[in-house]
Amino acid sequence: MGKGLAWSESETIQLCLSWLEVSEDAVRGAGQKKSTFSSRLYSHWLENKRPEDKDPRTEVAIMGRWKKLQPEVTKFCG
Repeated sequence: MGKGLAWSESETIQLCLSWLEVSEDAVRGAGQKKSTFSSRLYSHWLENKRPEDKDPRTEVAIMGRWKKLQPEVTKFCG
């Protein structure tokens, strides 16, 4: 399987914002299962991305992108 479309800056920023929102949810918190977290992250990203961004990406694509971003975001967030 080949690579998909390149991620725009706004898609990447929204993914980081969605991660912050989902991971800092006081009700569900850090105790979320991976599958629950990824579903919530994907849903939040879809609901909040800019309409002019590419066609909706799959949950697998979102998690693949997050896997690449996570080390840098974690460093930044401390």
